[in-house]
Amino acid sequence: GEGGGEGAPAPLRNLVNSGLITAEELDGLWDDVSFILRTRSYLHEVSGRKNDVLYLDFQPRIAELCGFESTPEEPAVERFLAKLHRAMNDIREMNRAVWKHLRRADETKAHLPQPPDLGPGIMVHEEELDFNQAAQVGEDPMLLLRIFEQSARTGIPLSWQAKRRIGRHLDEAAQAFAEPALARE
Repeated sequence: GEGGGEGAPAPLRNLVNSGLITAEELDGLWDDVSFILRTRSYLHEVSGRKNDVLYLDFQPRIAELCGFESTPEEPAVERFLAKLHRAMNDIREMNRAVWKHLRRADETKAHLPQPPDLGPGIMVHEEELDFNQAAQVGEDPMLLLRIFEQSARTGIPLSWQAKRRIGRHLDEAAQAFAEPALARE
């Protein structure tokens, strides 16, 4: 590794930025991923086609292509397979650790206190603000203002569904707000 998973895609680098893993752990993870991808590419080359099964017949040639050499104590193919299994195991263990952390974080969020009363027609759904089913967005343009107010006050983002409903009723709301107050009463 070259430090911080040089060449690793952004989602993997974000694991370091979020403090979930160290830069050294990312280096190891990226080395393992790169080794497995390189092995897979050699497998395709040696087999002459796309192939995801490392047949016994292909192993010595792929070990050689990956730079493994036999020693008096151990054949190249055994050293290659040991590294391959270690890389797959390390990736699996890192995957488990990350998912375990994310599940714990999700469980912690589930125990957070609910936000204060958001007012009629507005609710929190899957950590986003949304209109409840009974909300008549087209009939109550103030509801559009209230959901934005609640989002600003609580820091809870609007859901995609809420944004879609707002978009459908934006022209009606703009027209209603343009009318003199006496005409609305």
